Amino acid sequence: MRVAQWLSHKGCACPDNRDFGGVLLRPGFEFAMVVDAAQRGPHGADLAKAWVCGLLDALGQKTKVSPNQVEAEMRRCHGQMRHDFLAERASYAALLLHSSGDAWAMVCGDCRVGTLLGDQVEWVTPVHTLANPWGQAFVRSHADLPARHTLTQCWNARRFNPPQVVALNVQGAALCLATDGYWLEHQWLGIAQPALQDDASCLVLGAGQDMRGFGPGGDNFVLRTCAAPDATMPRFTGSKS
Repeated sequence: MRVAQWLSHKGCACPDNRDFGGVLLRPGFEFAMVVDAAQRGPHGADLAKAWVCGLLDALGQKTKVSPNQVEAEMRRCHGQMRHDFLAERASYAALLLHSSGDAWAMVCGDCRVGTLLGDQVEWVTPVHTLANPWGQAFVRSHADLPARHTLTQCWNARRFNPPQVVALNVQGAALCLATDGYWLEHQWLGIAQPALQDDASCLVLGAGQDMRGFGPGGDNFVLRTCAAPDATMPRFTGSKS
């Protein structure tokens, strides 16, 4: 599997794009992540970048990683970062893919992971909002409720909320990780890119995929490869809209 496309668009109602994505490619496993920081708090974009890059740095030093180890690194990174981002909140979705084909999604908030067949995405992870407060499946009718903007789980400085882990059966399918501006506003509500209110980003993993209607992301995405302990970790280049 390879990184096919990172798509990111600043929302009309947002002063800056607070989404951030990243991928770590290691012999034996791959790790991908998207973060959607809330507009509240002055340093949301910095939080999103620090959360992704901190985890990629930590996991890049390992040769084998389990979902429990990812959660342990998340907890450790949270403890190191929390005092720098006291007013910030964020949702995130992560994907751990072993070379054996085993895969796990890890989500907290309203970012999601899905499988992509052609141009159709099936979102396979839960959503943590007050629109579905008991953990029931998030359905189209929930998208119209004001309560869906209030998260029941998220990154916050007060306490570490562990992500919900979902084992995946990918069977060679391409995979998507997306913020709610993409999967909910753009896909479910059918809002065209220029009119999107929220930041919208989607990371597609897999060859030959074309997410029509979005241009490439750029300085809010990082791709790191670790073929050896001292391998360089190049940054994805491009532009975000």
